Amino acid sequence: MARKKTKKNKNTPASQVKNKKNTPDLFFLTDRFFEKHEKKIFWIGLGLTLFLGALLFDLRISDSSDDSDYILAALDFIRGKSFPAWHGSFYPLFLCLPVLIFGANLFVLKFISFLLMAGHFVVLFQTFKSRVRPTILVIVTLLTAISSYILYFSSSTFSEALYFFLQALAVFYFFKIIDNLNPEPDERFPDKKLWIVFGLLAFLLSITRNVGLGIVIAFILYFLLNRQYKATLYGIGSFLIFQIPYSLYQKIFWKIPGFSFGGQLGVMIQKDAYNPALGNEDVAGFVIRFLKNSELYFSKHLPKFLGLRAFDSDQTSFILTVVIFILFLTGLIVAFRRKNRYMQFIALYLAVAISITFLTQQVRWDQGRLILVYIPLLIILILYGLSEISKHRYLKIIPVFVLGIFIISFFSTFYRTADKARQNWPVLKAQATGHKYAGFTPDWVHYFQASEWAAKNLPADAVIGCRKASMSFIYSNGRDFFGINKIPVVEKDSMISSFERRNADVIILENFELGDKKFPAEYLDRMRVFSKALFISEVPQIFTIVEPAPALRTKMLNSLTIYNINIHTDLARFRTMIDDPEMNFYAVDPDQLVKKLKDSNVRYLIMGNLRFNSNVNDGRIISTIQKYVYCVSWKYPNMFRRIYQAGGDGEEPAEVLEITYPN
Repeated sequence: MARKKTKKNKNTPASQVKNKKNTPDLFFLTDRFFEKHEKKIFWIGLGLTLFLGALLFDLRISDSSDDSDYILAALDFIRGKSFPAWHGSFYPLFLCLPVLIFGANLFVLKFISFLLMAGHFVVLFQTFKSRVRPTILVIVTLLTAISSYILYFSSSTFSEALYFFLQALAVFYFFKIIDNLNPEPDERFPDKKLWIVFGLLAFLLSITRNVGLGIVIAFILYFLLNRQYKATLYGIGSFLIFQIPYSLYQKIFWKIPGFSFGGQLGVMIQKDAYNPALGNEDVAGFVIRFLKNSELYFSKHLPKFLGLRAFDSDQTSFILTVVIFILFLTGLIVAFRRKNRYMQFIALYLAVAISITFLTQQVRWDQGRLILVYIPLLIILILYGLSEISKHRYLKIIPVFVLGIFIISFFSTFYRTADKARQNWPVLKAQATGHKYAGFTPDWVHYFQASEWAAKNLPADAVIGCRKASMSFIYSNGRDFFGINKIPVVEKDSMISSFERRNADVIILENFELGDKKFPAEYLDRMRVFSKALFISEVPQIFTIVEPAPALRTKMLNSLTIYNINIHTDLARFRTMIDDPEMNFYAVDPDQLVKKLKDSNVRYLIMGNLRFNSNVNDGRIISTIQKYVYCVSWKYPNMFRRIYQAGGDGEEPAEVLEITYPN
């Protein structure tokens, strides 16, 4: 019995026990108040989550299309077309039953997320009740309850709501395992059911988001550092009894080897996710990526959650990033020095999961949701560390500072959430009365109208290509589309080397110069036939390599000279010209692009003018389809014909193009 009592004291936060020799600090006074009103605060927090989540409810699909991808992946699995292995398997699998019953009903699917987020609040509160001091519990749960940054996922079909819920459950059950383990290594073990449940939750986390595998790494580190080696084996075993059958199922029935994130891993290690021709990151590149992501997520997105920065702010701060790192390390060190097993595990889990996120995610993605699921736990750890060091006589000011920040953060967050609810109310009313495009900007309305038109008016067996296939699917009543998310590119040196190996007699031209100097269309059409490659930069600047028939070479050079067109014939010199890392040149083979479309039987394209920044019509658009059409049209100018346009010229229109392949 003595041992059990010792274990309990070590895991109970020391801050909850009054030190009679010292004057109670501000934390102790707030602890007493919050502990007295704990049930009321719980119901107030849950009520705020439900009420504000309902006011922020939104039936729109996001313009990132990841959320609609999950729905389409669920449907494809139901149809037996493919296994959802790209974004994470479990969320699409989780959606299969409601999709099977209700179809792609956005209200039903989003309402499930609403329930999951409410469940997350309940489990989070119950998990840390009596395991952290009441002040910390109230600060974190109330901020979580009112933050529109989190409540957004109460009405989305992203995987975050499910991940929030599973993560809270996994921590809850792991804490139960900790409670039932003696501090002395390997003496007594919890009920096997606890291990099975925790192993299942850890497994589900790992296949909901690949970074969820971090919880497995964290519990292994936790047990090893605490010298509980038998528990390490139990934990690994409880995970593998689910992972092994799942992997075998993928391999046998879907031909997917091992863990199912090979494709994503390939993209994650690239310097540019959309331009593989730039190659893969080296060690220095990953260090830079980690540091840049740290600054983005710790000094830009974390303050937004706390209501201390506007949602549209792009401001970052190196100093604030360093401060967050120091606070995190303080919590980690204090957890191990105080032997607080709960906080040890939270610190290890956050260290692993956030590090994996910062190393694997491209800096350009800059999406708050990538770290949002860890923010409540991160704040708990930081507040735990601050509350412990505040016991030092020179740091008594910390409780005043923390509670002051909390009051500012609470009212600022509530104001921002209320303002978002006010803005969302007209959209919500319009959606409730059947206006499915309510809240969308004109570029998206025209894109969806073009998708609907194509679904209704084109042959049922025709393959239609577009940039946002899953969104077109949702808003065209279930018509399948072929996604074109990036252009097949070739590394520039590799393309140049292919000409050098053949000792090809080439002519290199700058495309825009041909238009500026009014090069005759009939000459240009003759030249297009011999185009072999385009070299494109982000500026943009475009060069064409032409390899004319020997009999026409001299005549072509003469015509270019007459119109004073700058030409290059030395491939080695051209390589030097475009060898500027800031220009990011890549090569495209027009015939390869045509082959990709033809092999996929694509007969039509939808070309929208989707804004790069959805809030601003500044002329910058998601130009994947435009670039694709330009590169192909450069060599085959008559391959595309417009057959429909939604929206007038100058009004961010969307076009449907018919494809006629060259003989």
